[in-house]
Amino acid sequence: MRVSEAGALIDCAKLLYQRSLRETIAKVMAGEELTLPFRARSRRDQGYQVSLAKRAAELLMTGQGGRGIFEDNHVQRSFRDLQALSGHIVAGWDMPALLYGSVTLGGPPTDFFW
Repeated sequence: MRVSEAGALIDCAKLLYQRSLRETIAKVMAGEELTLPFRARSRRDQGYQVSLAKRAAELLMTGQGGRGIFEDNHVQRSFRDLQALSGHIVAGWDMPALLYGSVTLGGPPTDFFW
């Protein structure tokens, strides 16, 4: 069950990534502007992808019991990497979530990367 749920989470993350990439490339190739709402949604999706992958790794990690803590275990390495990545200012969830919410509700961008 954990493998099934983790797989679904990873597939969701991949679909978000592919949509964002596909739409961004299409807009750039067509010479269209990347509007603030579009960029905010892309940024939200990028942050959420990391959250989904982290959740998938956590499901697999906790399902291993004591075996999961050994350094040669690739699941614990992936779990640690995703923990570190999600704490990064660019790949975390908090900033893109706040940005998307503010822009969607008519407020200004909240992310200083703009």
